Amino acid sequence: FWVSSVGHAMCHGSKLALPLVTIKVAADEFGVGLDRMGWAITAFLIGMGLASVPAGLAGDRYGTERVLVVCFGLMALGAASCGLAESYTSFVVAQALLGVAAGLFHPAGLGLLSLSVESDKLGEAMGRFGMMGSAGMIVVPFMMNSSLGWRAGFYGLALGAAVMVAVSLALISRGVLVDHRLRSGPAASQGTPVAEQPAASGLNVALVLLLGAMSVNAFLGAGWETIFPETIKDVGLLVINNQAIASGILVVGGIGQYVGGILAKDAMAASRYALILVLQCLVLLGTATAVDRSAMPFMLLGSFAFFNTMTMPIENRILAGFTSTRRRSTAFAMKFVVALLIAAPAPFIAAGLYEGEADSQGVYRFLALV
Repeated sequence: FWVSSVGHAMCHGSKLALPLVTIKVAADEFGVGLDRMGWAITAFLIGMGLASVPAGLAGDRYGTERVLVVCFGLMALGAASCGLAESYTSFVVAQALLGVAAGLFHPAGLGLLSLSVESDKLGEAMGRFGMMGSAGMIVVPFMMNSSLGWRAGFYGLALGAAVMVAVSLALISRGVLVDHRLRSGPAASQGTPVAEQPAASGLNVALVLLLGAMSVNAFLGAGWETIFPETIKDVGLLVINNQAIASGILVVGGIGQYVGGILAKDAMAASRYALILVLQCLVLLGTATAVDRSAMPFMLLGSFAFFNTMTMPIENRILAGFTSTRRRSTAFAMKFVVALLIAAPAPFIAAGLYEGEADSQGVYRFLALV
């Protein structure tokens, strides 16, 4: 749990570091506009999507713990490359490498976790796993925004990933960090939950609907992550630091992850998921309407963070219920490759709409329509 969760924190932190803090500063340093820097986020998402299926297949064949080691190694290399980048092009390439590391993580991390926790406790475990991801989203942007500069933040992330390589290898050598599916003898079944087997009737339809919903959700999340820091800057409160507001919104998102884990416990998870998707639409529309009304947009931004992150443990729990243990990592990989490739244009579109309208109202209306 802890190896997967720390990896989740670093993965989500690296994903949010650019749109929340670095995108504007790096754009100025490299002499490009906000819309062009949006392509760096897109490169991250494309790298994440392209790495997901190979990571899932490798995890199911060679063991999820081995894929995690490769993930941490590439994360260290990608983060260091971002810090060392001297041009816009090299920075985009480094972001793509960092995205590949993130793509390796999710199938392996989620696969290892789902195979190590009993079925009736998996929803709660997914919620706590998600909270760790949100913790990374809070901590890493502070690293990027320190007095040492955004490059030092990437160096710190690289160092943390290198430490996780060493920790993971040590735990593997001691037989602590093990994918139980690849063990022989009676120990092979210990800690591995019995896979739920859904009825064959309607299975394909349910999976298609689930992939579609998750893809839309990923698009909304990527677009929102790109634009909400700009919204805070546009209508910031004089009495509260903008960074504190952004962090507060992310803390609310972490609480959403925990609540989502609780809501994923029983057979009503899918119905709750559908209701949350409707509520997200209303919140985005409300944000567009109230963006110039004092504290109101911040309350709505926090509400979207709460709902969007709440869906993640529910998605993972529902997907695990459709999947045998033999193909668990591949199933999570398919989720991310479909969702992330559809979400890849969202940062570029959101940044382009913002540049064109000089405010964020149009962006939130667009996201609400999606």
